Amino acid sequence: MDTLRRSLTERNLWLFLVCTFLAWVTYHLKVATTAAWTDGTLDIVHARLITFDFVNNEQSRVLQYGIPEALVQVCGLSVRSAYTLQRLVFTTLALFTFARFLRCWLRPGAAFACVALYALLVAYSARNDLQESAPLLGLTFVGALWAIRERRDVLFAAIVWIGSLNNETMLFLPFLYLLVHADRSSLGTTMRVMLRAMLLGLSAFLSVAAIRYATRELPYLGGGWHLEENLRALGAVLLFFGTFWVLAVRKVKALPVFLQRALISIPFFLVPNLIVGVITETRLLLPLAFIVLPAALWTWIPEERVEEQ
Repeated sequence: MDTLRRSLTERNLWLFLVCTFLAWVTYHLKVATTAAWTDGTLDIVHARLITFDFVNNEQSRVLQYGIPEALVQVCGLSVRSAYTLQRLVFTTLALFTFARFLRCWLRPGAAFACVALYALLVAYSARNDLQESAPLLGLTFVGALWAIRERRDVLFAAIVWIGSLNNETMLFLPFLYLLVHADRSSLGTTMRVMLRAMLLGLSAFLSVAAIRYATRELPYLGGGWHLEENLRALGAVLLFFGTFWVLAVRKVKALPVFLQRALISIPFFLVPNLIVGVITETRLLLPLAFIVLPAALWTWIPEERVEEQ
């Protein structure tokens, strides 16, 4: 038993180091495509954010710039170094957590394939923007998915609340909680699950509402209505996961229940992004990788499956 425990600890250590390397690669690819990291724009934007003189949704994502500012003040880092550290740490933790999350359904090789594909999509979605809430969003989103699956309600509520202070995309997850735990055979049970989902997400919704009220006078970045242009650009959604969309849904009824219902939730994730987001900025779709990729590999490589516990 001690030998097995040491072996698992060593394997997890190497997994963490590999995830760190993948995070380092995605960081360099991000910087290579983002002149704003090195031409002084990052410092200017950060200065405006901490004086509450920028635009929404960036201004309302308080952890996006609050964590780097804390690193600047406490550790004496430069602004660029603080954002670099934030991106590296949260991307590493998101990759590692994703790998561990997948072990319920997939053997280590297939699980790592999902992790590598996610890292590739992170790099693929890089463009000249300073949307620095994305790394922590990845970590909190997959962490919340794990908490939903394991029925860790208090942990789920805490993760969603913290994540909502970084990116309002987290407000989608109480709906996913409802879908996953709803009992189709019992309306009463489903209503109780709905009430629980609302209560678990309440602190996040109230926090985001308070922040958005406080920043209500600030302009909205890029405007707040993009439905028509997004409908014309739906190909970006289809191309982002490409073949993996088909692999994920082709045997949807055979999938583990969690993945079945998570896939059903995807249209509800896409609708608000199609209305207020810019769908060609494919980083918006990155959280869906935590659902689409495991579903795709589970159906594609059946010999790599782990029986659901």
